[in-house]
Amino acid sequence: ESLTRERLPVTLPTSSNAIEYTREATFVNNAAEVLEGGAKPESDITFALETSPVRTIAHWTKISRQLADDAPALAAYINFRMTYGVNLRAENQIATGDGVGANLTGLFDATNYTAHGIANAALGSVLKKHVLIRKVIAQLQSTGYMADAILLNPIDWADMQIEDATTANVKGIEFGIPVVQSNGVAQDTFLVGAFQQGATIHNRQGVVVELSESDSDNFTKNLITVRAERRLGLTVEVPAALMGGDLTPV
Repeated sequence: ESLTRERLPVTLPTSSNAIEYTREATFVNNAAEVLEGGAKPESDITFALETSPVRTIAHWTKISRQLADDAPALAAYINFRMTYGVNLRAENQIATGDGVGANLTGLFDATNYTAHGIANAALGSVLKKHVLIRKVIAQLQSTGYMADAILLNPIDWADMQIEDATTANVKGIEFGIPVVQSNGVAQDTFLVGAFQQGATIHNRQGVVVELSESDSDNFTKNLITVRAERRLGLTVEVPAALMGGDLTPV
């Protein structure tokens, strides 16, 4: 769960079933120097009030009572795998949830980031993926957002390292910015962003693993149901702080 492990976006607790938040629509910064007694300039900042639901991610499996009693290490491993499965799915949802049904609306949803709009023909380099990312970093900086991470699929990052193995990117850094690899990111896509400024993960409930022998016919069959679940929401307050899209040159 690279995204949450790296605290990208920021993670906050919540006690609500839905998060009401303000999404920045426009920001015109008119801050300026003012002489003593002079009128202060007004900046133009507009917001839209949004609501994002908290969703539940869960799964379950069954193990035998004998396994739980006789092989506690294996039973503990199963519990770990259940936790891992929930967190892996949560990462996928944070990245690419489509907002339909019980899905989160992820970072790669078209409403949550700014498409880079850079034509591949304009890159003019064999190392086009690196050049594209560098240009997007500059675009963000030019609008006042300092990127704190580059979000990539592990396969794309491996290809880029192989392509340009002589640079510092082999250390997990691209142009001085940490690369966060996530299976939740589709291949040939990327995001560069000021993630801690632009988005928030809201934890309603961390992963909870529970066991029951009362489920269905568990009691008569000496089975135990193991269930793991987590509740969380995602809000993107500043879509302009995230920029990305297609990574593959054509």
